[in-house]
Amino acid sequence: MKRMRLLVGMLLLAGSGIEAQEATEPAAPGAGAEERSEREPVLMVGDSMMKLLSIAFEKAFRQADIEAASFASLGSGLVRLDAFDWFGKVDELMQAHRPGAVVVMLGANDDQTLLSDAGVTIPRGSAAWDAAYAARLGRMMDRFAEQGARRVIWILLPDMQQPAHQRYAERLNALLAEVARERPFVTLFDPRPTLRRRTKASYTATLVGPDGQIIQVRSPDGVHLSKDGAERLAGAVMRECWR
Repeated sequence: MKRMRLLVGMLLLAGSGIEAQEATEPAAPGAGAEERSEREPVLMVGDSMMKLLSIAFEKAFRQADIEAASFASLGSGLVRLDAFDWFGKVDELMQAHRPGAVVVMLGANDDQTLLSDAGVTIPRGSAAWDAAYAARLGRMMDRFAEQGARRVIWILLPDMQQPAHQRYAERLNALLAEVARERPFVTLFDPRPTLRRRTKASYTATLVGPDGQIIQVRSPDGVHLSKDGAERLAGAVMRECWR
């Protein structure tokens, strides 16, 4: 399987203050992880970005005769675990479905103050926020591996219409790259090329189809995917990760 690895390099924002030791120790996949089967059950999890995407994925997995299950929690994320306990939900889902692969799209709602496990509020945009959030990303990735997932495919955030949303998406994607770098069982999938026009390396709401038809790939809010956009992205992930 062709694996896309994103190097952090210049992606990380200056002064982010993220150190390797601030994240949890990466979990090692179980024995035989390198011989993983692409026919194993798949679990898809995420926030509202995963809602339409999971429907498209489930259709594609059915056609490929691969067992799949999904869970999307609208409005949730990793900054406010008091509002929704993602780690408890991961435990529940992994025990219920025993997937060999997990597909994740999460984080679009997290451009806000983070509440630490100790109850301390950490302002967004700070180096402390980056460190705390990176630790939670690593903890979630490791949770999947510790409970039997041989691979985790984490979909980065796509381009956003509003500049503030775009800056946050780039920041989150950089953190994901940093955290995934030390976890060989994690593959980052970049959705941006799939959702961009070839002549425009930035947000676009529509693409031109092979017959010249206009395809709406994003929702009117400039954040989420449309039905066609979700199907297009699911197809790209399937081609890359399930050959």
